[in-house]
Amino acid sequence: MTELEMMQALQTQLLAEVWPGGSDPVFPSGSVVITAGMERRALEGLRPPILLMSPGNAVNDPDDPNLVEVTLDMVLAVAVPGDALGQNALVGANRVDATLSGGAGLLLVQERMHSGIGKFTRVNGVAIHNVAAGRVKAEVDSEDTYIARRGYQFKATVSQVT
Repeated sequence: MTELEMMQALQTQLLAEVWPGGSDPVFPSGSVVITAGMERRALEGLRPPILLMSPGNAVNDPDDPNLVEVTLDMVLAVAVPGDALGQNALVGANRVDATLSGGAGLLLVQERMHSGIGKFTRVNGVAIHNVAAGRVKAEVDSEDTYIARRGYQFKATVSQVT
């Protein structure tokens, strides 16, 4: 699997990830995006939860010139209204149904993200593993809703050619 194939397969898998016990997707259509930049502007116009994926550094495998270890940077963002301190955006609140994304906090959506990524193994072409998670960052939008986001870094070894 090449880097392009991995990114596209990962995007497809994450958009297909559903809440346990239900059939509703964790990520709304169009909210898992392969992007060249991780600026705040990239989040505008998307319905949360949102996952931005960007290819990072790549290092050639010294033992096999056809393989490359790639870094995949991701930013997960959620927005949950209803409190002045941002707790809802982290742990969730006001969920009317545990099989829907509405009201799900960053830490819960993060579990579903890892579940989707964990479905990639060497058996199906590439193993993707998490190497770092950044500090949670928060901001308040114009409607006083906390937006929590967190960056992640994953690594995978892929083929340079198909």
